[in-house]
Amino acid sequence: MKLLFGADLHTTPKTPECRTDDFVSAQRTKLEWIMEQKKKYNAPFITAGDIIDTNSLTANEVYTMLDLWEGIHMEGILGNHDLPYHKIEFAETKMIGQILRKNYKWYEPNTVQTFPDCYIYPFNFGVEIDDSVIKYPDDFNIAIYHGMVTESKDKYLGGNTALELLKKNPGFDLIITGDNHIPFETSYKGRLLINPGCLTRDTISLVNYKPSIVLYDTETREWERLYVPIKDGVFNLETTSRVNKKKKVDMDEFVASLKNTKDVSNVFIGKLKSWLTGEDITDNIQTIVYDCTGGKV
Repeated sequence: MKLLFGADLHTTPKTPECRTDDFVSAQRTKLEWIMEQKKKYNAPFITAGDIIDTNSLTANEVYTMLDLWEGIHMEGILGNHDLPYHKIEFAETKMIGQILRKNYKWYEPNTVQTFPDCYIYPFNFGVEIDDSVIKYPDDFNIAIYHGMVTESKDKYLGGNTALELLKKNPGFDLIITGDNHIPFETSYKGRLLINPGCLTRDTISLVNYKPSIVLYDTETREWERLYVPIKDGVFNLETTSRVNKKKKVDMDEFVASLKNTKDVSNVFIGKLKSWLTGEDITDNIQTIVYDCTGGKV
């Protein structure tokens, strides 16, 4: 059987400041291309989470997202960006809830997805991989995981290395991971971990990046990357440089204002609340600030 895997789609109705094209249209083209691959290979497209970028959307942005996903059908797990407040219990609310009802078959926690010649075990964001849940150890078992996994040890990103994850979970023949946007693969004793990488080029660091999905044959255990068609000349390097300089100036002004006030705590909380209303503030940042301030922001 053939399976298609991907991760970190981060679909959004918002256009990144670094892009000059119709970004929603560009995303739609990618999604339609994936649907064509499903048909071509007669294979499901299974993701390792983060199919959307944020749940914090205006009414008009919600409609844009629904149009973006119209007729698109995928399946898989949910990542931190998909989950409101990073909580699995809110998975069927807000924007992600609408997509789950119509476009995305969610592999819920503590389930086993049965295919003709393999079993897939979902590990949504917040759940660590554990091969003790495997019910059929003599069959071909696949784990889908959303959590930081790196090709080599990274003190800044943290998480497990691919090799560590393979060694800890010998029961899985194949592990597909999401969260790390850098594509890579690692093998150990005949078993394989593949990190597909992100699908969307939404930062200037990805100007030369080639997004891809993975085609895997469970019978032959052969696989390949299928590169998603992209367009050149869609990044505005000058604007990005100017925006980064402005953000630095804004931060310098913010720090200076704290130095010039006696009641730092109230001013700080007030400025944080104002800052969090910005368009480029993600759910991830909002959750971190909420946790760090004890719910005051």
